[in-house]
Amino acid sequence: MTPTRDIPSTIVVASDAAVPERFAAQELIGHFKLLGVEAQVAEQGGSNPAIRVGKGALPDRACGPFERIHDDGFLLYADGASVYVAGKIPRGTLFGCYEYIESLGLRWPGPGLPAEATDGTFEIAAEPEDGVRNPDFPIRGNNCYCPTNAGDFQITLETVEWLTRQRYNLHSFLRGGLSALRGFDESWRKLADFVHQRGLEFALGTHLSWPGLLMYEDKELFHKHPEYFPLRGGERRPSGPYGRQEIGTYGPDAVAAETGSGMSLCISNPQAVELIVQNLRKFLDEHPELDVMGMWPPDTKWEGCECPDCRKLVRPERMWGLSPYHRQWRSTPDLVAHLIGEVANRIRDSHPLVRILTWSWCTSEGAPQNVRPRGRFQLDHFYLPCFTHAIDNDQCMHHQTHPDAWHEWTGMDNVDFGWIHTGSAWALTAAEFPLAWQIKKTVEFLKRLAPRRLRTIWRLATPQTAASAEGRMTTICSLHAARPTTCLGAPGGAQAHRSRSCSRVLPERASVTGPRRP
Repeated sequence: MTPTRDIPSTIVVASDAAVPERFAAQELIGHFKLLGVEAQVAEQGGSNPAIRVGKGALPDRACGPFERIHDDGFLLYADGASVYVAGKIPRGTLFGCYEYIESLGLRWPGPGLPAEATDGTFEIAAEPEDGVRNPDFPIRGNNCYCPTNAGDFQITLETVEWLTRQRYNLHSFLRGGLSALRGFDESWRKLADFVHQRGLEFALGTHLSWPGLLMYEDKELFHKHPEYFPLRGGERRPSGPYGRQEIGTYGPDAVAAETGSGMSLCISNPQAVELIVQNLRKFLDEHPELDVMGMWPPDTKWEGCECPDCRKLVRPERMWGLSPYHRQWRSTPDLVAHLIGEVANRIRDSHPLVRILTWSWCTSEGAPQNVRPRGRFQLDHFYLPCFTHAIDNDQCMHHQTHPDAWHEWTGMDNVDFGWIHTGSAWALTAAEFPLAWQIKKTVEFLKRLAPRRLRTIWRLATPQTAASAEGRMTTICSLHAARPTTCLGAPGGAQAHRSRSCSRVLPERASVTGPRRP
């Protein structure tokens, strides 16, 4: 395709530029070839037309606008025949280069597919004052299963590459079929290098980190310290409520696909928490590639330890259910906030660059009522969408807890709240058309809550599912391209297909989190 405007054939990158900025230059070169332009990298560009990459190349008049950048935003503008692109952090520069590539009409239809030339060109700013682009949400990520074979590994790399071009900046890998905290092989390290080459955050995801860290040095710990383990039905239990009820079922080498969905702890026991902190420090020392450590609660409707001290954390007891007419379980967000807040607070001196990430779903959806976390962590709310309406629809039996919980979590100190949109296989295929509209409306609701304190996590499918649903993934995940031309679907069209079986008017709105805030 012939470009609609002149593209400089020189890309100026400083000799001391960060790896992601040098990578950005190579991305420009590769995509320019699709437009018939052969470009090359130079450390000095003189006064000739060039694409000048990085903040060191900015002229004085761009310094003021540059200071308005936050997070991984960027400054992108044209000055005559030259183009300037720079971020405050290296991945911001990379994202600015992707913006410039898109301005030339190039798009990425799906993972593993080559870029395509389209007629969707647009002009970039002609003045630095107009060229600042900042993200609505500081963290935009994906969580997928860690690959277990060469084929899955290649698909995973292609997925990470594609999502990065959509401005995703965190990639979390759930070790569902692998040992939770042991057996990290060469493919894991290559995956981390691939993510870090782009300046992104690399995260470990697992529902087994609580018991894995507790028993990191001793799988037989239950024999020595049963008081560290959950009290259920009047006795201490060495395992979770589901799966094998055996000593040693859970530990650092546990495999979620074989052992079950995880187990709670006696979270109120300070010795148990201290042991987790000590072992987490050891684990992070062994794994410097981690930017984010996932400490997700058990992947089930868990109710926590029943000892008096743990129950004191959650009094008065609240109940949780999918709907007012569904089975009810004890609510547990105070237990999550207590444990994760303690861990985050106590590793910040030894590992200040590592963030702790946990989940809130099912029994832990509602915000804590007694506990205020001591340390700062990221909490992502796992939300099961109905596909036919937005999160703030209070006529839906299923959504009866979510809006109130989101209001309360976002108002809590030391918590960076996020939304996990379930993009697993069933979410990719269940409602392809209205899903884009529903996501758009939910994002708008999030932005109304507290936009500078929110993070978003998008949970994707296994690599195999991602490969087999490329078209649908394109529909869903390309929503991060923040331009009106990337249509999210007409609200009227989606509502016209709305299924009335998913919602009904409730005679009295049920909530486990108290009255809804105005």
